[in-house]
Amino acid sequence: MACKLKIISLNVQGIRNPNKRRAMFCYLKQQKATIFCLQETHSQPDDEKIWSVDWGGKILFCHGTAHSKGVCILLNPNSSFNFDIVQLDHQGRILISKLKNL
Repeated sequence: MACKLKIISLNVQGIRNPNKRRAMFCYLKQQKATIFCLQETHSQPDDEKIWSVDWGGKILFCHGTAHSKGVCILLNPNSSFNFDIVQLDHQGRILISKLKNL
């Protein structure tokens, strides 16, 4: 059976600010997409746990610096997909994942 796939890609211009991040995550959840690709996250490794809790679903990160770069891929918490194969660069610009339908 075929499944519908909706992807949204946004430049978020840094979402390390908790209020901005929560507002962005709320907006994304309202869009009812399956996959969300975010650029210019300015994320750091210590952000991963907090962001995952805020999002409520799976997130893949490719970090830049606290002031530039950084990308991430978020899966809708209600999605039947899971990340399978992941490739990334270590400069915070490229993140590629193969998805597996559960």
